[in-house]
Amino acid sequence: MKLKITLLLGFLFLCLPRPLYADAPIKVGIYQNNPMVFVDDSGPQGIFVDILNYIGTEEAWQIEYVPCMWDECLAKLENGEIDLLPSIAYSNKRTEIYDFNQQTVLTNWGQLYIPHSSTIQSFLDLHNSNIAVLKDDLHYRKFTELLTRFEIPVNFIETDSY
Repeated sequence: MKLKITLLLGFLFLCLPRPLYADAPIKVGIYQNNPMVFVDDSGPQGIFVDILNYIGTEEAWQIEYVPCMWDECLAKLENGEIDLLPSIAYSNKRTEIYDFNQQTVLTNWGQLYIPHSSTIQSFLDLHNSNIAVLKDDLHYRKFTELLTRFEIPVNFIETDSY
């Protein structure tokens, strides 16, 4: 187990963008995506924060966490205002803009939540439903594609955070 963690952390280190080797603080975007990354009263938290803090300690990095909403974090990463954005879903389109490591740290998925009293039993039952989604989220785009293929009209309500 220790070997796997060491190899994973070593690989993550090798895949980091060049600016991370500078003496300046490494700016890391952080948004509310518990348990992956999030901010609470104690400050930045989450699985990726723990990994980055460990690497930062080992490599004597200064890490500066930059809280932002999801879409703001993406814009900051693209504009170079932050150096890293942990917990970002991979897509071919995103590889044209961002550098990704080749090793999966965690697998993430989208999930649909419904009230206990709901009669929804399948995707077909979502016809004309109101569905809250995270704006600019990859799962949102894929879910839209799925519903479009099945010709299921829904009303998406875009939000800035989970």
